[in-house]
Amino acid sequence: MRELKLMELKKQAEERRAQNERAERRALRERLPLQTEELLSDGQRGKGTKQLQGVTAAEEAFDKMKMATGVTSSKEVVNRFLAQGATFQQLQQLTEQNEEALVRLRAEEEALEAELQDLTYSGETRVTGAQRLLEELRAHLRQEETRRDAAKGRLDKVMRVLLAAQAGVEHLASRVQHIQLESRRFAGAPPDEAASDYVLELLAQTEEKLVQLSAELSGQDQHQLLQKIAEEEFHANLEGRLPPANIRVQLPVAQKQDIYYAEDESGEDEADVVTRAALKRQSQQIIEAKTKRRNRPKKKEGKL
Repeated sequence: MRELKLMELKKQAEERRAQNERAERRALRERLPLQTEELLSDGQRGKGTKQLQGVTAAEEAFDKMKMATGVTSSKEVVNRFLAQGATFQQLQQLTEQNEEALVRLRAEEEALEAELQDLTYSGETRVTGAQRLLEELRAHLRQEETRRDAAKGRLDKVMRVLLAAQAGVEHLASRVQHIQLESRRFAGAPPDEAASDYVLELLAQTEEKLVQLSAELSGQDQHQLLQKIAEEEFHANLEGRLPPANIRVQLPVAQKQDIYYAEDESGEDEADVVTRAALKRQSQQIIEAKTKRRNRPKKKEGKL
């Protein structure tokens, strides 16, 4: 604070001294023409007046420069003007450098804008290509899903056929399971159901049994064998329909021989077959009559 006050006081003192000097010079100019007017001739008077005016103008300009620069001595004014010249040159150099930098920055801006346009276009191109690739992959996926569904449908059909074939083979094998094979291949345990070739092994075993059975029945009368099989099935069905209290009476007939090894029979056997057919009809009539009597509704008794 003290230094600021001292500087202000010093500045005020300099201004007052400059004002006093100007006032003294002005008074001197006013006195000079009066003192030298008588001594100088007309030509010299005009020349001196011009010189005095030039000096006065220079002094006024110098005073203005001192006030503008804030200095008091002429040497300081000259130094200030020299410094201003150096500053002007520096400013010119800075201006030129700034203009060059501005040109360079504009060129860089244009290059960056061009690069931005390229990146934008290439980015849009990449996005479009990625979308196209995505659509192609989706279409391929739909095709593969369609093929998968079709293959699954075919697989289901094949599985149903295989299951039906397995059921048929198992049913056929159950019908010939009482036949004993002489082959060593099937002499052991039956095929394993958990094995992958279970159906093939069971089919091969059944085929072997059927071949063996066909060989055994090759010399037999097929019509007679089928008739005996039908009789056996009829008797079995008839016995199943009889009530538990009914006791079957065994007829005094010859013992039935094996159907696979039946021998030639005579005319007495044919008479025996006729008797059995008549017996079947009679038994059927008796069963139907009993069934009708059992199912006949009872009459209700009258009230007393």
